[in-house]
Amino acid sequence: RDKISLDIGSVRLTERHVRSDPPTSGELERVREDVRRALATVPFQPAGHVVGVAGTVTTIAAFAKNIVPYDGALVHGAELSAAEVARAGIDLGKLTLEERTRIAAIDPKRADVIVAGTLLVDELLRFCSAASMTVSDRGVRWGLVVRALASA
Repeated sequence: RDKISLDIGSVRLTERHVRSDPPTSGELERVREDVRRALATVPFQPAGHVVGVAGTVTTIAAFAKNIVPYDGALVHGAELSAAEVARAGIDLGKLTLEERTRIAAIDPKRADVIVAGTLLVDELLRFCSAASMTVSDRGVRWGLVVRALASA
């Protein structure tokens, strides 16, 4: 299987491009451009179903589907449409950090980076030509444990 790691996480994108509160349209576009530039270096064409793991994806799902309080059982396995991700990016991009910290579906510790993270996921879905993604609340380590147990 093909795999690649790119230096375009939510924190890094926020640190590189976001200076205003709320972010300016120019800052948001620079985040998107940075993601597109990184994705253009991928030496293979993504194929198959998209599965999103980790805090950014689960936060977007909780926000888009209004899962309050956060419930991993409801988030895990949820289908998150590209339209929901795009809408979340637009909605969150208009809010100040203080306003984002008051959203019950968003962990206040993630409120500062969720805008860039949502734009990252939006661009990734576009790059993959994916209409949706499956959300995993489990993460990579969970999969490694399952794999290890299956081969034991």
